[in-house]
This record gives sequence, C-alpha cells and structure tokens, in this order.
Amino acid sequence: MSRRLIGDGVLLFVTLCWGITFPLVGNAMHTVDPFVFVMVRFLFAAVILLPFIFSEIKNGTKAVLIAGIIIGALNAVTYISQTIGMKTVSSAEGSFITGVSVVLVPFILPIFSLGMPSKKDVLCSMLCLLGLFFLVGSDFSHIHSGAAWVLLCALAVAITIVYLQKVSAKLPSLGLLAFYQIFFTAVFTAPFTVGKSFQPLLTSEILGALSFCAIFATSIALLLQTKYQHYTTANKAAMIFCFEPIFGSLFGYLINGEKISWAILVGGACILSGVVLSFVSINSNKHHLEFEA
Repeated sequence: MSRRLIGDGVLLFVTLCWGITFPLVGNAMHTVDPFVFVMVRFLFAAVILLPFIFSEIKNGTKAVLIAGIIIGALNAVTYISQTIGMKTVSSAEGSFITGVSVVLVPFILPIFSLGMPSKKDVLCSMLCLLGLFFLVGSDFSHIHSGAAWVLLCALAVAITIVYLQKVSAKLPSLGLLAFYQIFFTAVFTAPFTVGKSFQPLLTSEILGALSFCAIFATSIALLLQTKYQHYTTANKAAMIFCFEPIFGSLFGYLINGEKISWAILVGGACILSGVVLSFVSINSNKHHLEFEA
C-alpha cells in the first residue's frame, strides 16, 4: 500500500472524527461558554498527548516551536469561531459552510508559493458561494450571525491546511509539532475564559462530548493530520476534508434527529459539485474528464 493511499485513509478517519463533533458541540453550546469549551478541550488534549512526546521536547527545534505557535493561533480562530457559530446554526449548516474551506485553498496557495488558482478554481468557488446562499435560506442577514462565524472558521481552516502542507515536509518532529499546536490553541483561548463559569462542564453529557472532542477529534486527529498530510497534496487533503459536512449532517441526524431540509440538500449539492469539479481535469484533446490523482 502506497504512502499516499495510507495518508488519504488516515485523513478520511480524521474527517470522520471532526464530523461527529458538530452535533456534540452544538448540544454543549446550550449550557457551556464556547471559549471555556474550546480552552478546556485543547488543554485536556495537550495533557493526553504530552506523555507520548515528552522525550522529544528537549530535542525540539525553534522552527518546530514557531510553527506550533502559528498553527495554534490559527486553530484558536478556527475552533472559537466555529463553536460560537454552532450556537445558532444546525450541524448540517455548520459543517457544510466549514466545507467552503476546500475551495479557498487554491487561492491561498500563492501566498505560500505553492501555485496559482486557475479559471476552474474561480468557477468552483462561485459554486460554493451559491451553495452558501442556499444554506443560509437565501437571507443575507443570517450571514451576519452564526453563518459568518462558521465562514471565518472555514477561512482559518484553509490557511491551516496550506501552512501545514508547507512546513510539515521540512520539520524533524511532527509529533512535537502536533503537541505545540494543541497546547498553544489552549493558551491563545485562555484569556477569553476569564470570568466565565466552568461549572456547566461538570455534567455527564458535557463531559462525554468534551472527552470525545479532546481525545479523538483533537489529540488523535491533529496528530494524525500533522504526520500524514504531507504524504499527499494540500488540494487532495482539502478534497478529503470536504467529507466533513457529509459526516456532520449524518451524525446531526443520528444524534439529534436534525432534519435535512431541501435548502441544505441544494446548498450542499452546490458545494460538493464545486469540490468535485475542482479535482477534475478537463482534457481538451481527448474530450473527456479525468480525476486528478
């Protein structure tokens, strides 16, 4: 089995873990402050991961530390904005809007000297924006509330994917990089928890959601993403992550019984069409479509 195939499989598992968190986080936001939830989630995840990478800390380089701080800051923006947004949008809406990050990736690649977007990339982004229009009920006033926060999350996710792609192939200790990014996410979130109540965390439902998010969707997921994403390309990783809205909608239905409306189906179809098209190569000489490897 090739490294690329292994990497793709691992990233799909990571995406599954992230998709499950949508209904769990959405439920938790009814009683828990979003900043408290995110900070405790990442602090818990860092403590879990620490024993496994402790021996690497003394040999860690400055480059790994700096990369960890940068990704930690991006993660803080990602998870805080997503958590706030999930207070007012459904699991399906939140997960599909987060999926917009997939078509943002090509436009961020040039910033890191990793390529230029094509006309096809622009078309794909328009399809995803059309999907977003349907997802918010064709009401642009909604974009200024929960959907706007989740859209900010999508932008941070796209930047993280591209930045991780650039640095992961060059750094010596990817396990330590995963720990640093998790730890600094908690650090950057901590100031926003001052004066907030931590007591709502002490219920069985919230502790269960927090444990899953910390262990599977943070410690394990980010460690696997950090170690295996460089086996593939940033665009291919983004394509795999587009399955997150599928998993988010599915588990929103299974866990909370959330209805999947026609607006969500149409909007999701537009977004997924843009995602699929972004990875199809149009061969003008042979007059057929080929999926890019």
